[in-house]
Amino acid sequence: MNRPVEYLVPPGWNWSAIETVTSYVQRGKSPKYTGRSSLPVINQRCVRWHGVEAKHLKFIDQSQWEAWGPERTLRDGDILWNSTGTGTIGRAAIYRPLPGFERVVADSHVTVIRVKNVLPEYLHAWIRSPCVQARIDAMQVGSTNQVELGRGEVLRTRVPVAPANEQRRIVAKLEALQERSRRAREALDAVPPLLEKLRRSILAAAFRGDLTKDWRAKQKNIEPATELLQRIRAERREKWEATELAKLKSKGRIPTDDRWKAKYPEPDPLDGASLPALTGGWCWASVEEIGLIESGQTTDGLAEHPSSGQKDVPWFRVGDMNHPENQVVMRVSDVWLSESEVRRFGLHVRPEGTIVFPKRGGAIATNKKRRLAQPSAYDLNTMGIIPIDSIATYVWIWFQLVDLGKLNTGTAVPQINHGDIAPLAIPIPPTAEASRIAEVVTDKLNVLRNIGELVAGQTAQLQQLNRAVLAKAFRGELVPQDPNDEPAETMLARARSTNGSTPPANGSRPKGGRARAAKRAEQPND
Repeated sequence: MNRPVEYLVPPGWNWSAIETVTSYVQRGKSPKYTGRSSLPVINQRCVRWHGVEAKHLKFIDQSQWEAWGPERTLRDGDILWNSTGTGTIGRAAIYRPLPGFERVVADSHVTVIRVKNVLPEYLHAWIRSPCVQARIDAMQVGSTNQVELGRGEVLRTRVPVAPANEQRRIVAKLEALQERSRRAREALDAVPPLLEKLRRSILAAAFRGDLTKDWRAKQKNIEPATELLQRIRAERREKWEATELAKLKSKGRIPTDDRWKAKYPEPDPLDGASLPALTGGWCWASVEEIGLIESGQTTDGLAEHPSSGQKDVPWFRVGDMNHPENQVVMRVSDVWLSESEVRRFGLHVRPEGTIVFPKRGGAIATNKKRRLAQPSAYDLNTMGIIPIDSIATYVWIWFQLVDLGKLNTGTAVPQINHGDIAPLAIPIPPTAEASRIAEVVTDKLNVLRNIGELVAGQTAQLQQLNRAVLAKAFRGELVPQDPNDEPAETMLARARSTNGSTPPANGSRPKGGRARAAKRAEQPND
């Protein structure tokens, strides 16, 4: 059985099953939702650790309302424990009357627990504690596709019941500490948006020339960006020819003359007449002028291809951008190929430094951009920009300002096409200034990244502290014990003598598969 480990508790405490400290434990009903009415139903999205969020309420009509019966009406202090839902199962809230609604019920995704002999805040804190939350997976029942927090598991979940007076002291202490924690969390949560705002300000200033204004004033005879752009266009052609030749060779087609070079798509110069004026010596260019734009490929069987013993070339999917080690550059992949396998699958390998991003689906809205850490291939849902080497870092920094979500075609499935990226205008500074901007911005962004990592670490420590506080509370270490407090066992025994033998918490046995869970709950403890 999935029983919690019952550790030693202070004198006067008593380990008891939830069914002995509740008068009602039942899942809500499955409603047929209608439009907004005055008859609200709480679903699992409403249930948050801090309480019920009314903005997620759904509503039913009068005929359903009458069929639910008065016993299902939520009462002040009821505990709502999410019983289904990926990411929400195991989350609990204390119900407090919602302004504007005389009666509220819960749907079948939520278990309602009506307490007796313990404070609602005390039991809610226990549910929130590491001891219970660490067991949520083990408490689930059902098939792989339909799991839920079983009612039988809820009933026999063990609770370290403290004396009533000590419960009040524990709750008061927890609420005071939680208020301090809340204020600390709010302060930490405010930092990332400020860092993002500062990051964008730094980038905007960089591409206006503001960050290098003093540097520029000290320079003499700076080569204008128009000359750099001419070299970039020449380098672009060389890069295209190298890429095209690699494609031909991968297909076993080795050219015998240079006629294939005539297929080079010369990019049209960008007309900057309608664009804002730039700092002296700068010029506008399109993304297509300063690099190659290449979509990825997907071949049947490639996603399931096992990692080769010879790890020459990684093949990345959009989901790989979420890997902790792929947050800036792409390093980790589930699929690695040998050079012979790359040729067999007909993949195009893009060079180190290629800027990759999602080009199809909801991932576009995440605005993720990464660089390849080594020559790599990537899937059809990914697009890449291969910038000219001389300004590759500058282009990478500039691309951080591009909002991918504003580039998608707006169809049912979001999509970014070659034509959405190619005409984007990028301000080009002189060669030396581009290098200086890359250095200055990289240093400043590294500082912001370090601050962000520090804040993330502090946030994680705060979460650990909250868990530690809850663990201490239920070991009897958070507040002092008072020998004059009535022992929990005396309180529980008096309740049993008053109420007689404890019936199933809702007065009836569950039907179907629930009967077995209830039978197990009635068996003596191990």
